Amino acid sequence: MKLKLNSISRFALALSSAFAMIWTSGCASYQLGSPAELKFESIYIQPTQNASFAPQAQTVVSTQIRKAFIQDGRIAIVSDPSEADAILEVTLTDYTRTGGARQSNDTIVARSFDINLLAEISLYNQNDGEYYFSKRQLSESSNAYVENPYSTSNVNTESYIASEYDAMSRIARDIARKITDEVLSPWPAQSATDAIED
Repeated sequence: MKLKLNSISRFALALSSAFAMIWTSGCASYQLGSPAELKFESIYIQPTQNASFAPQAQTVVSTQIRKAFIQDGRIAIVSDPSEADAILEVTLTDYTRTGGARQSNDTIVARSFDINLLAEISLYNQNDGEYYFSKRQLSESSNAYVENPYSTSNVNTESYIASEYDAMSRIARDIARKITDEVLSPWPAQSATDAIED
């Protein structure tokens, strides 16, 4: 009986060792984050240009882009373009707001608006004098509620200006994340005249 238990113990030990080897060999090649090697180590982020009707959006978008790159931490942000390996150019090209939900007692008056912001980004290679990519378009949307959408009363809980400001903050944060992902993700080399749509 003792011999039989020793055989079972050795078999269980061998089996668990085999599982451990398989598990650790699978984890050895696993890496957190993007496995792609970046082609540059530093970036200069030009102030965002606003060619749209988005009110005061360039400052908040620029701030959120810098925050997104800092949080990612893979490349250095420099304040002098001559010290950068790459230069990021961002232009806000279009801003639209359309009525969403309407007032129940007046269908002309909107209770909410759908807001969309379109940005065009280019990444310039300082070392080679060419663009990594040019005029790539990204967009982000959000809602601005003039009234509390869960209230049955017709009393405004916040003005449209305040709700649009809140929506712009969300859009700026989300489009900044998209821009950061686009810059730090693998992409094919493009000429300066190529325009790649999202």
